[in-house]
Amino acid sequence: DSAFTKATAAWRLFWEDDKMKYMTGLNAIYGFMSAFMLSFVNGEVVRQSFPQHDTSSTVSILLTVTSAVAALTSLIVDDVSHYIGKGLVVVSGICAYYIIVFLFVIHPELNNWGWSGLIPIFVLNGVARSVFESTLRSEFADFFPYEPEGAFANIPFQNGLFAAVGFFLSISFTCKFQDDYCVEYQDGDLHNTLAFELICMTIALLAILGHWRASNLFEQERFEEEKESLSRTDEVKLALV
Repeated sequence: DSAFTKATAAWRLFWEDDKMKYMTGLNAIYGFMSAFMLSFVNGEVVRQSFPQHDTSSTVSILLTVTSAVAALTSLIVDDVSHYIGKGLVVVSGICAYYIIVFLFVIHPELNNWGWSGLIPIFVLNGVARSVFESTLRSEFADFFPYEPEGAFANIPFQNGLFAAVGFFLSISFTCKFQDDYCVEYQDGDLHNTLAFELICMTIALLAILGHWRASNLFEQERFEEEKESLSRTDEVKLALV
């Protein structure tokens, strides 16, 4: 199918189905956290934590941790979903993102993280990425079975949109006096790290609330469909009497 067809399907689904509106927060936190990890963690925290090391090499090692954890998590996430439900697995992925940001809020000294601090961050990122790239996509398929093309088209579109906004915001909040939350970046300017962190944490909470509301709407739809199916069955039985 053409890009235009996918785009119109994505927009039509977003406009007509309230579930998609509430699911937007999930793509938003994924996009914002992509910006947070790439711009802030990889770009600034790693550089200031290892001033004597080559930043790109250190980042490559840490990204290997994320990839390995994501691969291992993908092997068990389906089984876990069967036991606790896809919804709780998705929420656990959001919580992993929330914890990442929260840890930087309570430990803002960027030059003190080191390997023992950053490895858990990249482990959590691997868990979250695995959930968002597998379980979340599966849940989109469940929630929008009548329009899978529009549902899956919304995922990369919204992810890309929010990642772009996130990258812009990650460098937009400046400050005047250097402290734990006013950090000098590679560009030489002072940036307010707390502002973007609070935005990411707020979006994570909104994503959980949005997912809860979308799940409720989905359950209501299933209930109505089952009730309608039973009604039709009863009508057929009466007609045969």
